[in-house]
Amino acid sequence: MHRNLLAACGLVMMTGGPSRAQTESPAQTGVFDCRAGAGHHKNQLVGEAAPNASVAGSVSISRMSMHPKYLTLGAAVFHAKDGSWQARLEIIGAARFRRNLLAARLRIIRNGKDEFLSLGDLGLDTTVPFQLTIADGKASAVLGKKKAEAAVPIAPSTARVACSTGDVLFSGLRFTS
Repeated sequence: MHRNLLAACGLVMMTGGPSRAQTESPAQTGVFDCRAGAGHHKNQLVGEAAPNASVAGSVSISRMSMHPKYLTLGAAVFHAKDGSWQARLEIIGAARFRRNLLAARLRIIRNGKDEFLSLGDLGLDTTVPFQLTIADGKASAVLGKKKAEAAVPIAPSTARVACSTGDVLFSGLRFTS
């Protein structure tokens, strides 16, 4: 069942523009307090990345909403400008299955195919440091003390933070390129 939760993750949302609800970028404030109702999502541009870049900070999910189709999601994402790949550090949970357990992973999407690398589990209301880096043809995700790495093409990309179907706080956000 845990594997099915990971496969069924949230809304496809990282390709759109900045959330209309946000007026300041996380790069200006260092904070993205992302609150999305059941079945809804928000995302915020963090930066435009050259081939090498990193987004880091702390993340905490404080509320999961119940939805029959979509899971709660907090994510940091690099998305190739040509749409050919995404590298996503995702924290996901499903209120209908386990109320206080969240699964974390590095997700690589290339040519419509997904690759998942586990970063373990964490609890609701747990604040953990994270870093998602693209450099030298690799995506590297660090969440707390866990790390995962996968190959990605070298290409210009954008960095975003996002949430779906719950409340996610990104704090201390830093973007380097």
